[in-house]
Order: sequence, then C-alpha cells, then structure tokens
Amino acid sequence: NEIISLKPEHISAYSLTVEKNTELFTHVKDKTITMPNEDRNTKFYHNTIKNLTSHGYNLYEISSLSKPGMQCKHNLHYWNIEPYLGFGPSSHSYDNKYRWYNIKSLDVYLQNIELNRPVKMNEDLLSNIDKVNETIGFGLRMSSGINLGKLPEKYRKKLKKTIIKAERKFNNCFKKADHRIQLTSKGILYADEIIAELIF
Repeated sequence: NEIISLKPEHISAYSLTVEKNTELFTHVKDKTITMPNEDRNTKFYHNTIKNLTSHGYNLYEISSLSKPGMQCKHNLHYWNIEPYLGFGPSSHSYDNKYRWYNIKSLDVYLQNIELNRPVKMNEDLLSNIDKVNETIGFGLRMSSGINLGKLPEKYRKKLKKTIIKAERKFNNCFKKADHRIQLTSKGILYADEIIAELIF
C-alpha cells in the first residue's frame, strides 16, 4: 500500500531468495529468522499481484509490473532474446549466436585491457535446441507467452505434444490463443517446474 501511494511507474515484486554466505542465510540456518512456507509465500504473491493490478499495474513478466506503456525495455530485451553487449568485469554478452562473459576480477580485466589481451571467457555457441529452450523458458516468464509460430516446425509439433502432457500434470496452468501459449495466474506459481517439463 505504501508503494502504491508513491505511484511509481514500474514495480519489481518477487520472493526473497536466501543466498548462501549471507547474514540472512546464517540467521535462517540458526532459526533466529523464519522464512514463510510455500503456502504463505504463494498467498503473499497472489495478494501482491491482485492489489497492484487493481491499482492500474499490468503484470508483464513473472516478477515485474508497470503502468501501461512503462514496461522495462532492458528486461524485455533479455526476455525477447535480443543481442546485447556487456562491458566491464563479469558482464555478459549475446550476439544471436554466442553467449559469453568477461573475466570477473577487476584487476585482471584492467591488466588484460592494458596489455591488449582478451577479456572474454566461456564463449558458448547456442545450438538450435538451446535457442528453442530459451524461447520456451524466457517466453513463459512473460504474460504475452510464446508465439509458437516463431519455433521451427519440428520443435513446434514436439512442444504441442509435451504441452498436452503437462496440462494433465499442471491443471488450469495454461491458456492458448492465436498460436500463443501463456501461463495463467496459477501457472505462474509453477513456472520453473512447468518450464523444466517443456524444454527439450
């Protein structure tokens, strides 16, 4: 309610993940802090989305809401699997064929720049299956879902069969319209499990 009163154009709303080697992790481990269980976490998420959408925010991606026309272009660029270049240590890049990241150490990064040495690491060539899996994984995180027409025909046919199986396991989690497949509000809660079932 406090956030709504501030009228921001964009809101990121997601559950806190307890990461190892953090103070919070230590407190959770020694039980001085108790994290909400899955049911309570689900209620928090549903209530948050319901409250924000009733105040004019659109859920355009699993954890992002915005006022109409104010979606984060930066986020959508990644979810739509468009190319990008990262500069500096630890930055990631993608050129429609390869994904890579730069050296993590600032000192080594700067030293390599000075000595005209490469800073690129772990250059991975994406196969057709990798690209299809990314289309599925990223696409189902967006409220617009996946345009099945963008997939090569052989993968489209396989995916349609896999979706039929997944619909039996994840009831009321999918919606289909005009060659698109999307997750329902219930489906969003199981997005990670659903995506794992669908990727090749």
